[in-house]
Amino acid sequence: MNRKTCRAFTLIELLIVVAIIAILAAIAVPNFLEAQMRSKVTRSISDMRTVGIAMKIYEVDYNQFPILPGRLEPMWMTDYLIVDGDRRRHMGELLTTPVAYLTEVPFDYFNSRIKLRAPFYVGPRQWSFFFSGVPHGHGSKYELAGHWFLESCGPCLLWNLPTSPTWEYDPTNGTVSAGNMRYFHDGTIVPKYGN
Repeated sequence: MNRKTCRAFTLIELLIVVAIIAILAAIAVPNFLEAQMRSKVTRSISDMRTVGIAMKIYEVDYNQFPILPGRLEPMWMTDYLIVDGDRRRHMGELLTTPVAYLTEVPFDYFNSRIKLRAPFYVGPRQWSFFFSGVPHGHGSKYELAGHWFLESCGPCLLWNLPTSPTWEYDPTNGTVSAGNMRYFHDGTIVPKYGN
């Protein structure tokens, strides 16, 4: 009688293969998530740079950064450039109409995911970059006249105060480290690695 010998994997061999796959997954998944977060940070910085260049061109044409009629304030002006579904006008609209400095104002990935919202904003919305600046023409009172910056809350999804030591985002502390990302009127970008 001719018997065929049947060869199969043992339970131990299968467990070793499963353990090796689990170890490789434990190494690969965090690296993938880090790379994904770095790409979102890079996209946000790139979008800020694009909007900042459009604002500089607008300033050359009008000798002022975009201000909606009747909204000129003597001190720091603050506003989101655009908010999805908001009936009120925002200053970002001046970058798209009547002259198209941008085809559309981009929404920021991080600002759109902040959990805390002002009470007059209801429901999930997409938000653009936050704008802060001192209008031109206030140079006699404020030496910062004409200075402005765009801001994203960054991967931590929290707005940090200027008094906080982690006010500026630093990717060397980890891609989800605290701190905000900014594009300043003079072209300076924080974090620096996005330049």
